Amino acid sequence: MAEWARVRTALTAPYIEIDQLDLLRRPEETVQSLAQFLSIDDDGIKRMEAILSGPRPQGTQEGHYDVVSLAGTNWSPAEQESFVRIAGPEMRRYNYSLDDQYYALSPLAAETAS
Repeated sequence: MAEWARVRTALTAPYIEIDQLDLLRRPEETVQSLAQFLSIDDDGIKRMEAILSGPRPQGTQEGHYDVVSLAGTNWSPAEQESFVRIAGPEMRRYNYSLDDQYYALSPLAAETAS
């Protein structure tokens, strides 16, 4: 994530950012955005939607996409401290929270604050 933050400001070509939670909770909308950006035809859209709607190795229980807080991980205090030290700066950069809200600010509030 740090590398992407570094290079995206230097890109001269268009790009799209997709949040992992949107892939899980709103796959159809996410596919539509991606298809529009990449000029993908209806057949491609259907295939992408089928992939995102089907079982995937990173998925857990079907329809179960709860956000877990750092406190809810059952990690030791040392593991939590390491996580915050290593991932904290990027989580703040991308507006992710350490609680069960996913975002530190709502997406609209985060856009306004930027």
